[in-house]
Amino acid sequence: MTYDASGHDSSLERARELIDASSRIVVLTGAGISTESGIPDFRGPKGVWTKNPEAEKMATIQHYMADGELREGDTVLTSEWMRQRITSFLIGKNFSNHHDSIVVTVPHVADCHHHGTGPLQAGLPVIVDIFPRDNETGYWGDCTRTAVNGEPSPELVRMHAAVVKAKDEAIAALQVGTTGDTVHQVTVASIIGSGYVMGLPPENADDGFISMRHGTGHGIGLDVHEPILLSDGGGEILANEVFTVEPGLYSARFGGVRVEDMVVVTTAGPKNLNRLPDHLDWR
Repeated sequence: MTYDASGHDSSLERARELIDASSRIVVLTGAGISTESGIPDFRGPKGVWTKNPEAEKMATIQHYMADGELREGDTVLTSEWMRQRITSFLIGKNFSNHHDSIVVTVPHVADCHHHGTGPLQAGLPVIVDIFPRDNETGYWGDCTRTAVNGEPSPELVRMHAAVVKAKDEAIAALQVGTTGDTVHQVTVASIIGSGYVMGLPPENADDGFISMRHGTGHGIGLDVHEPILLSDGGGEILANEVFTVEPGLYSARFGGVRVEDMVVVTTAGPKNLNRLPDHLDWR
């Protein structure tokens, strides 16, 4: 995807609108859930970012069961139910959700492409990855955030800090004339420098094994995955191309963390289209 500053429908502002649709639909926070769309310009009394106080009252998780399953009223929050809610919201905004969304937690998050199944738990990370298509323009958006309802474990806090650091360093490396391979190697160096490893678990690994198991990102536009890949062997990056940057760390025991932004590569440097916080709990 390229960005046309003349105001064509691939303009920066239209891209921002697409990001808004993909990133502001469901926010799992340290206090609850907001389903309000729009820039998060209101923080409710329980720490939930929404667009207005009334939406916060309706969208907050009321309590969770003794066994830690999250609930909204009498409804147990499952991956399947949350994904249905996301799809319904997108349809109402004239977006398609061809590939479903990802709402995944332990243990399925060890498979970094698992869409998620079963109840969501307090104290465990939930990866929410939403990638809709704008029915008006045909362009795709892609955004991921990870959050915990409750207190994250110390290991998860370290994992999250490492992923956000790798994302920021990879975005800074997105420059015209460099390559997708170079950007990915920046991510690899950052992840290793934070004390983690790359690659799938070895056969003898236990469920506490933590690693990054995919490339840094990919081009995005009229397809959700387009060249150039930010991965091993990724080619030259041209001006005005749009990429996802989405490092992650995964463990069947500790859970997973992935944080993803969409970035335009301009001659003046990278421009991040995402305006969401990337905190674990948003408090």
